[in-house]
Amino acid sequence: MGRNFWLFSVGRLVSLIGSGVQALAIPLYILDLTGSGAIMGTFAVITMIPRIIFGPIAGVVGDRFNRKLIMIYMDFARGAAILAMAYMANAETLTISILFIFQLLISTLDISFDPATAAMLPDIIEEDKLLRGNSILGAVNSISYIVGPALGGVLYGLFGIEVVFILNGVSFVASAISEIFIVYEQTTEKSRVSVKSVFVDIVEGISYLRRIKGLMMVLIFAMVSNFLLAPVFTVVFPFFARTVVGFSSQQYGFLQSGWVVGVLIGNILLGDCSF
Repeated sequence: MGRNFWLFSVGRLVSLIGSGVQALAIPLYILDLTGSGAIMGTFAVITMIPRIIFGPIAGVVGDRFNRKLIMIYMDFARGAAILAMAYMANAETLTISILFIFQLLISTLDISFDPATAAMLPDIIEEDKLLRGNSILGAVNSISYIVGPALGGVLYGLFGIEVVFILNGVSFVASAISEIFIVYEQTTEKSRVSVKSVFVDIVEGISYLRRIKGLMMVLIFAMVSNFLLAPVFTVVFPFFARTVVGFSSQQYGFLQSGWVVGVLIGNILLGDCSF
């Protein structure tokens, strides 16, 4: 698949595992600190707000600027923010309010990173290898979703939230360093982003969705599914597992990892079929 692809994939794997560790640990930390499902729900809402507001804009930016630089800058910025949280946790100055502010910032950086990552793959591998490349990245995602929560439960249970932040911050920095060595030439249009250009691009994107039969229905189904299921997995499920069933952090981490084992197997089978 080539050096660029593997640098891209390894960097993404390291970064996603760190994110998985933190994604599991923070709700447990909030629950242990406050005992409140409402505060956990507030945290989940804060995590989603930037995706709702900045998602369309981030896609436009990813189409007009150097995607490699976007990835590098966003990873370094997220690493710095999370290491700052580790420092504050060590100094015992990390309050729920400060945690919410940092999460709002990190979620904004996440949504700036994601479109550039998704769109960059065709620029670094040949067209006839795209199916296999996407399959490998799917497996990378699944591995990180399995390892991350399990590791998060163990690390949080044994060492606390500070170590979780340190691991995640270092993972983002390591991901950014690996991305520096990717050989990449910008193929997107270099132009200034304005309110008008953003609006035009969004309208073109909606028109494209309408032209392809069935794609709009898939999008609506995904939106409704996320709306109905996201609160269950981000608030109800961890609250029930910890307070009602009495799971430890380690047990809850392994339980979360079990959900995606089937996804991993599916991606491996898809990769075999591409040969």
